Amino acid sequence: DLTCNFPTSGVWIQSDNVDQNLGTDTARILISDNMISLRDTTNNDLLIGLNFGADRYTDIIFNTVLIDSKNGSSLPLYYGFGNVDTNKILNNDFVNLSGKYAMELDNAEKGSSDTFDYNNYYAKQGLVLWRHTINSKPTNIDINTLKSLDTADGFDHHSISVLPTFVSDSDLHTKSY
Repeated sequence: DLTCNFPTSGVWIQSDNVDQNLGTDTARILISDNMISLRDTTNNDLLIGLNFGADRYTDIIFNTVLIDSKNGSSLPLYYGFGNVDTNKILNNDFVNLSGKYAMELDNAEKGSSDTFDYNNYYAKQGLVLWRHTINSKPTNIDINTLKSLDTADGFDHHSISVLPTFVSDSDLHTKSY
């Protein structure tokens, strides 16, 4: 378990191009059961709760990431797709209390072997995600509904977008949705 609740800048958990031999389909890398609360309402620092790129055989499950930042580009999840992704992003809460996006997908492509589902994506400004490249081509696309995400990428068929009620600012167990 990792629980943090203090103002900071930068990325809290980052994994980028992890050695391809660390995880396999039968011995997967597990990032789970973390509660990350990053708050900075005075300094305008960019905050990113989970930052993943080009990793393989990684399961990101049962995490809660809460962002409250003066910087509108801060986000709970940044996810960059690699050439061969086989990751599972399931049963997480990605909550952005003050920003524009719940997540950013970089280089997303339909037909990816990654699985995104049963997550909660909430951003105060109402946008589920921002994609700035698709199939390695520059683009800027705002996706504001989970139905649009499911149609575009086939992701998050069972996901929701609601502001959960947490036990407290430091205890991110949900009381209700």
